[in-house]
Amino acid sequence: MRKKLELKWGGKDYALLVTMEVIDRIEDKINVGRLLSQQTTGDIRFSHIAKFLALILNEAGAGVTQEDVYEGMFNGSDITAENVIPFMNNVFAAFFPEPKKKELATVKKNTKKK
Repeated sequence: MRKKLELKWGGKDYALLVTMEVIDRIEDKINVGRLLSQQTTGDIRFSHIAKFLALILNEAGAGVTQEDVYEGMFNGSDITAENVIPFMNNVFAAFFPEPKKKELATVKKNTKKK
């Protein structure tokens, strides 16, 4: 599993190759599955988003703090409160593998039977 994630912060572009090692380092600091679940239910905290995005940006070499990201979300930075959910969706897409075509076909087949 290797997916490239394109990021922008402070007018600079960053690229991050998301590998299991990257995911493991980030999940040592924050539960990504819980964050995804919270986003799905609408019970997500901006402070948790800021922490997660700071971890991602730092993996890509940005050198930012959670506070930098949190403030940036509300002062018109590259990641704003308005675009944070679409941005998070792109990050989650890089973190979780897509089902293989055979697995997806089995899921669709089983869903039709119910």
